[in-house]
Amino acid sequence: MTPAQQYWHACKSITAAVESQLAAIQQASDWFAETILAGLLAHGVVVRHPLPHEYPAPRGM
Repeated sequence: MTPAQQYWHACKSITAAVESQLAAIQQASDWFAETILAGLLAHGVVVRHPLPHEYPAPRGM
């Protein structure tokens, strides 16, 4: 398998994993929207990129 094919295969695996969780993602986004629209605070978890030197998080996070 070529590097391009390996990359594409990995991308498809990630997409499939996200797709299998769409119902939970939709529910979470609905909760956030309802909370924000009610004028309350919405708290979430910051998930950092595995390569923080390429994508630094803002200070204080």
